[in-house]
Amino acid sequence: MAYDQDLEWINDVDVATLSAEQQNAYEAYRTARKIAGEAKGKFEASMQKMAPSGKRLVFNYRFGGLSIAVADGVAAPKAKPKTNKPSLADFLASQANGGRGV
Repeated sequence: MAYDQDLEWINDVDVATLSAEQQNAYEAYRTARKIAGEAKGKFEASMQKMAPSGKRLVFNYRFGGLSIAVADGVAAPKAKPKTNKPSLADFLASQANGGRGV
């Protein structure tokens, strides 16, 4: 999704601060995403058999299409998880106090 303005994102929202309805909807989304992620993992693993020796295939699904590239190495680097979980309410309040309309 493209935006025509600079946005300040809140990362890793504390979901426990959301309403029960919002938490339930978010959990349903996470379940569906987990199932899709497992299918994606199986697909990508099956495709690695086609990679040249010492290389790996990397995938991009932007705009619903499939793009594949060949990268050096055989394992993808892992992202490090963040531990800070601010509440959405605190973030929105800080945005309002900082002069940014939300």
